[in-house]
Amino acid sequence: MVPTRAPAGARLLGVFVVPKPVPNHSRSSEFGLVLVGPPFEVHSVLRGSPADRAGIQPDDRILEIDGQKPETLGPEKLLDSLHLENGRPVVMRVQRGERTFTARILPPTSRSHRELQVGFTYARGKSMLVLTEYAAKAVEIRPPTGSSIKPIGGNRAVLVRLSKSVRLVWYAKNLLLDIETTPGGFTEVEIISFARGLK
Repeated sequence: MVPTRAPAGARLLGVFVVPKPVPNHSRSSEFGLVLVGPPFEVHSVLRGSPADRAGIQPDDRILEIDGQKPETLGPEKLLDSLHLENGRPVVMRVQRGERTFTARILPPTSRSHRELQVGFTYARGKSMLVLTEYAAKAVEIRPPTGSSIKPIGGNRAVLVRLSKSVRLVWYAKNLLLDIETTPGGFTEVEIISFARGLK
């Protein structure tokens, strides 16, 4: 799916396309989950992904990744910590409600859920909007606490309001679509309008 128009006043900074499955160090897409934060919580989980098989669910809070608190890592180091190398599992400490447990995320047995297809990055002033599309044969997106459901082209999209930004995730045409903005940038109305303009 591609945008038919840019958000008002925004310019397209770049487009990236990866037509084939990415290698085993494919970072967060390899896990099959979408994180929001800090503090880092699970927004959604792809059915059949390593995160799903490990029992990770939406609204789970990630306390540690391989013994490190994710809040102490910068964005790049956090992504770098999400590797499934040489068959080695990633160990996460997870909080669900009042309960804390350990989840061992094992390397995927299939690449089908982690093929990054295309991404678009837009800028308006100092604000950015990023649309990322992943190939996904089956996705179950359960709304986390405080989110809302928005109709996008006959599909149900989950809208999450962060401190000063908005994230929109939905499934359509065998794609998991994820729109994320930087704080203080684009409004909910603009994001939903942009999403509805995808063809």
